[in-house]
Amino acid sequence: MMRKSPENFIEELYRRVKERQGEQSDKIFTSPRRGTDVFISYSRADSRVAEALYNQLTAKGISVWYDCMNLGQGVQFMNEIKEAISTTKLFVPILTHNIELQKNEAHPYRTEWHYATQVGQSMGRVFIHPLSEQGFNFYEASIPEYLRSHNATSYDDSLNFSAFVDNIMSTLNSL
Repeated sequence: MMRKSPENFIEELYRRVKERQGEQSDKIFTSPRRGTDVFISYSRADSRVAEALYNQLTAKGISVWYDCMNLGQGVQFMNEIKEAISTTKLFVPILTHNIELQKNEAHPYRTEWHYATQVGQSMGRVFIHPLSEQGFNFYEASIPEYLRSHNATSYDDSLNFSAFVDNIMSTLNSL
């Protein structure tokens, strides 16, 4: 490319960028979708964490089911959620101190956890990849044993998930 005129170089560069954007366009979406790479499960109190994770995963080209981007309006949301979980490759529950504070309240994420466990058992491979807030006592928290049996990756206040994202990419590449 360097032997071309500057105008040709710019045109070729522009064409390649547009082509790459087209490749990524199927990874980020704003409507219901099946067969994603990752499903994010979280408490609404942890929306900031979920959004940061979503942004970092999609920046790497990973397709992510994230309710703020993927639930259709006026739909039976739990049906859509179950469909998304049953067709995703990996399930990522975000576990924080907020989960512990909400232990006596009903929340959809608990239904997601239960359903993901059933899906994971039917797959015969690691399906659930918990992400845990630093300092959250994952093994003594008020979360179900079936979720505690999975090793969690912890994160800190910086919300830098690069190591976790790399691990997810590696896992996806091995499927």
